[in-house]
Amino acid sequence: MEKTKAIMLQIGMSPLEMKKEIDGFVVNRLQYGLLHAAYQLVEQGIASPSDIDKAVKDGLGLRWSFMGPFETIHLNAPKGVDDYCQRYVSACIQPVMRQIDNNLTWNSDTWNVIHQDMVAHSSSVDKLPERCRWRDQRLMDLAKLKQQWNAHDAEAHQDMKKDETGQ
Repeated sequence: MEKTKAIMLQIGMSPLEMKKEIDGFVVNRLQYGLLHAAYQLVEQGIASPSDIDKAVKDGLGLRWSFMGPFETIHLNAPKGVDDYCQRYVSACIQPVMRQIDNNLTWNSDTWNVIHQDMVAHSSSVDKLPERCRWRDQRLMDLAKLKQQWNAHDAEAHQDMKKDETGQ
C-alpha cells in the first residue's frame, strides 16, 4: 500500500486512505451526492440544468479546485468548523438537508471529528484569518484566469463564425 501511495504522490496524484471498504470511489460518491441535489432542483422546477452548472463552475468548483467542502466551512466562521456548525446547522443546513435526504442528521460528534481534522490538516483556529487570505487570493487568481479563458473562447467562437460564413 505504501509503495503505491509513494508512486501516486510522485506522479502528482492525491491518494486517499480509506478507513474501510465501500462500494464506489470516494470521488464518485461525492459526485453522486451533488448530482442527487442537482437532479432534485431540476425535477422540482427550481433551477435549470444550465443554471446548476453555472453554480458549480462559477461557485463551488472555483473553491473546490483547491480546498474541499470541510475546509470551506472551516474558513467560513471565525472559529472554524465547530463555530460554523453551531451557527448554521439547525437554522440553515438541517432544514435544507431534510428536503434532500430526510434521514440525514448532523450531530456534534461528527462535526467535532471534522473540526479536529481541519485544525490538524488545514489551519488552527488562531491562523484562520491567514488561511482565509490565502483562499481569497486563490479565488481572485482563478477569477482572472477564467476571464482570460472566456476572452480566448469568445475570440475562438468569433473565428469559427467567420470560417462558417466564409468571411
